[in-house]
Amino acid sequence: MPVRPLNSIKVIALVCLVSFPAFLKAQYTTKHYANGALKAAGWQEKGQKQGPWLVYYPNGTLNAQLYYLNNKLAGQVCYFDFNGQLMGTEFYTSGTANGPAAFYFPNGQVEKQGQFKEGVYQGTWRFYYPSGQLKRQGAYAQGLPTGSWQFYRANGTLQQQGHFQNGVEHGAWQFYRANGSLEWQGQYQNGQPTGNWYYVKPNGKRKKTKAPNWGP
Repeated sequence: MPVRPLNSIKVIALVCLVSFPAFLKAQYTTKHYANGALKAAGWQEKGQKQGPWLVYYPNGTLNAQLYYLNNKLAGQVCYFDFNGQLMGTEFYTSGTANGPAAFYFPNGQVEKQGQFKEGVYQGTWRFYYPSGQLKRQGAYAQGLPTGSWQFYRANGTLQQQGHFQNGVEHGAWQFYRANGSLEWQGQYQNGQPTGNWYYVKPNGKRKKTKAPNWGP
């Protein structure tokens, strides 16, 4: 079960902000909406954003906490919804998402979490239901699903599992009934069912069949 994030925005703000180095010549800068409301505030040096910046919605609610190094996003950034609830955190280097990231439902539960590399999903990612129950998990390579994946129902029972290659199903797959018993098993090749498939009866006996058509 994922850990529920802290509800206090003040505490989150302290966690999200990165320590600000001493830019001796930096000037505090503000930007405003047409109606005069504060839009963003932070530091600039020689026309480049440096250090922490805060971005606001037109109603004054905090939109994002950002950190810049030489006008490019760097370190941890945090995003908030219109109600001030934390929506997501990402880690940037040289203006590109690189490192851990997490995104949240309005109720505060984790929606998905994993790693970015050069702006795309990389490594293991986990996705959740609003209840906090695991929905699916697996790995990415250069932004595409790869290797073994598992998919779960909202009640926690395994729904299907199998392998991806270059972003599509490839290799052995199994599909399960709501009670957890195996129902179908077979092979995929480049995203399409292929070869012999087996329907597994509730009593456990297998029946060979053609590759199923999962289309509408």
